[in-house]
Amino acid sequence: MRLRQILRKYGAWARIQPDVVMLRERQDCGHALTAQEERVLLHECGQSRSRLLLPFVVLALETGARFNTVRTLPWRNINISDRCLKFGKDKTAAGSGRTVPVNARLLETLKFWAQSFPDRRPGHYVLPQETCSQSGAEDSFGFGGEVIYETNTTKPVGGIKTAWQAAKRRTQRQCPHCDGRLDDRLKPDTGYVCSA
Repeated sequence: MRLRQILRKYGAWARIQPDVVMLRERQDCGHALTAQEERVLLHECGQSRSRLLLPFVVLALETGARFNTVRTLPWRNINISDRCLKFGKDKTAAGSGRTVPVNARLLETLKFWAQSFPDRRPGHYVLPQETCSQSGAEDSFGFGGEVIYETNTTKPVGGIKTAWQAAKRRTQRQCPHCDGRLDDRLKPDTGYVCSA
């Protein structure tokens, strides 16, 4: 966009415009979640073997912050008594250092999550780096056996991609009519087979 503006300013765009093929804008990206979809997604995030996934997703949903901004949030930037949090460095200048009000769902999530770190320091990360291992085999939908966590609160979590993809896949197994799970196959176009 900026290159085109510069070329227009100096009269060069008109000469090359016939030879420029503009990329088509994608229409398939982005989807506003319904209340039901959000409820199912948060439920599946809570079922994840990664205990970081649910607080990560709730923080992202309630603040609208980017992945890296949520990932690197330290405890010193959360003020539970004043019900607000302050983000550090963001991709844009307007996003850096902004203060965000904390609603009831995020407040309860943060209070519950803080209980997992009774010895936390202001400089520790809200979503710390964790290593987990499984005692049982994980199925194709991300469920597995017992998980053991090794936590380093001085480093932020590296990523949540595996847990996030597994939670999204599990939402496809959610019955649209009740809280049951669909059996044997992903949601078909017609004819649900619900375990409940």
